[in-house]
Amino acid sequence: MVDRLADDRIRHLELLQAAISRMASASATMKNLCLIVVAGALAFLATSKEPAVALFAAILATAFWFLDARYLQQEKWFRDMYDAERVEHANEPASFRMTPDASVRAATRLSYGIKSWSTWGLYGPLVFFLLVLWAFLEWGHSSWIGGA
Repeated sequence: MVDRLADDRIRHLELLQAAISRMASASATMKNLCLIVVAGALAFLATSKEPAVALFAAILATAFWFLDARYLQQEKWFRDMYDAERVEHANEPASFRMTPDASVRAATRLSYGIKSWSTWGLYGPLVFFLLVLWAFLEWGHSSWIGGA
């Protein structure tokens, strides 16, 4: 019976770890997609010479920032569930709970992901650069990208 309980606990931990890995992978995908979209927008900006393209790219980068933050928030929820399951007594059956309860969700807000070094360090400077570029181009300095 004890072996069965241990096997169940290990299986539940593996399921939680798989969810953590999916969230981390989705977060990395958000970063990659954001960089691709912004690079495309900057290439389009070079040909269109429309300052609004830089503003649109900043808005898209901000949207990716929030999506990425959401994945980081959910990853933290599953890491907290993993830690709780890991320290439970070996003679108790595994819960196989895969939905974070209200207390786990309340412990980690979206701001956790927004302020994380892995998002802030990428999206903060990127959005700032795009907004400065937009402001610079909007107020008559379009000659820097080949305008009149």
